[in-house]
Amino acid sequence: MARKSRRTNLVKPVETSVIVEQVSEGLATGAYARLSVEKDDEGSIQTQITLIHNYIAEHPELRLTDTYVDNGYSGTDFDRPNFTRLMDDVRTGKIQCIVVKDLSRFGRDFLETGYYIETLLPKLNVRLIAINDAFDSFREEDVNSISVPIKNMVNEMYAKDFSRKVSAYHDLHRKNGDVRLTRTVYGYRIDKEKNEYVPNPDTSPVVKMIFRWFLMGYQTGQIAERLNVLDVMTPRNYKETIEKGRRLEKEDRWTMARVRDILKNEKYIGDLIWGKRAKRLYLNIPEHKTPQEEWTICHDMHEPLVTKDDFETARAMIDATTAKLKKKPIYDTGETDSFPGKIYCADCGRRMRYQKLCYQNRNGAIYYCGNDQKEGWHQYVHADFLKLFAADQIQFLIRSMCDRKLLIEKTSRQLDGRNKLFAAKRKTLNLHQELDQMGEKAAALYENLVEGILSQEEYKELQNHYAQERENLQARIRDAEEEQRKTDMQIGRFLDWQAKLEQHLGELTFNEKLANELIERIEVSDQGLIEIRFACDDVCMKVAELLEDEDGDNT
Repeated sequence: MARKSRRTNLVKPVETSVIVEQVSEGLATGAYARLSVEKDDEGSIQTQITLIHNYIAEHPELRLTDTYVDNGYSGTDFDRPNFTRLMDDVRTGKIQCIVVKDLSRFGRDFLETGYYIETLLPKLNVRLIAINDAFDSFREEDVNSISVPIKNMVNEMYAKDFSRKVSAYHDLHRKNGDVRLTRTVYGYRIDKEKNEYVPNPDTSPVVKMIFRWFLMGYQTGQIAERLNVLDVMTPRNYKETIEKGRRLEKEDRWTMARVRDILKNEKYIGDLIWGKRAKRLYLNIPEHKTPQEEWTICHDMHEPLVTKDDFETARAMIDATTAKLKKKPIYDTGETDSFPGKIYCADCGRRMRYQKLCYQNRNGAIYYCGNDQKEGWHQYVHADFLKLFAADQIQFLIRSMCDRKLLIEKTSRQLDGRNKLFAAKRKTLNLHQELDQMGEKAAALYENLVEGILSQEEYKELQNHYAQERENLQARIRDAEEEQRKTDMQIGRFLDWQAKLEQHLGELTFNEKLANELIERIEVSDQGLIEIRFACDDVCMKVAELLEDEDGDNT
């Protein structure tokens, strides 16, 4: 990363001093560790952390609050992610003391390190402790000691001398193709004994599939969406969670840029290229891109994942697309909207806009959310991908409806009370039986009156009671018959839909007419999730409920 001017890139401006008093439980202390070259095993960085943690534990006036680690960052550059986070916490008062292994871990730039030690940290009343240098900024003799600036100067000279030696070493070995491999690349793992990339069985199939899809004509955005839908780990996700065992703080997703990076990486044809970027710290030259004539290229260094012909074809397609995008875009290509007015942003609820474009000599289009006030901004989905997804979901719907039809036919032959499908009909039959029994009881009343078993008063009272019960039963019969009528109507509507859709079972291509008739709304979320609402969703849901017994188990 290029360095800016020294003073402007040092720190954010300090408007007011943050004066922090030492509390009884100790100063809120941040442990900072740094290593210039990233180590996979993290042994060296862990040694620093352990040393600092033990030091803080042995000093009761200090209280460990957080640990900040920059693994793989040069001390000559203060634009390090966790160092930046540390200084942000210092400015807000969260951290009142910083402990490092030695001053070189804090920084190797003479001017900037001196600015932090002599100006910024004292102004913020923040203590700095360098264990191996026996330095404590709260001791006046340490701050005024001439040894501190001398050490900072030596640290900077060491960094430049080391940079010169490393550059010379790499330049010599690159010419012979003899460079120790330290960083893995997605699709490969490193055979440390042979110092060679070998295909990774977990990720190499993904790389091959990306090239295959691209050469079949799929766009990089479509490929990224497919990989996200299939929940394929991104290169960063795989490196952090699988290779290093870390946990990502937030979700990492495939993008067009990541797919393009894979399609342009020469390692996948067995070549190794060094020197695309260079830096010469001992000459105060920051990292920069180098012209191609300065590159060192070694061919056939490991097993390729794609052929050179396929790689060159993919590279030519990318170059052609890049050249075309530099010109004025062509928007009207004759493409028509297959889902007019039906695509919505799931995050803000607004209807997504349809945009035609020309890409890789193919007609194409996207749906995007233009709401710049909410989270849907820049959210988009390719129309071609949406067609494929809709076609798959329609086929899934048709298959599930056919399965339910068979279940209805099976259920219609079961009148043993194990389902709700004909519960109202069974209820009607039972109520008619009760009504018949009620009539028999009413007829028996007169016989009991004639035989003197019942008095005239008792007879009239029971006769009125049975008449009221008869009216109640008749009302319940009418309700049950109405309930059965509604059930029959729901089943009938479902079977009408099923019969209409069954003729499209097994269609492999997108049927625009069927989709427009069947799909009511499609929602696309910022996380790449797609939800389709069909016109027959309510019918299918009601029939599914009818096919469940009282315990909710399918019959």
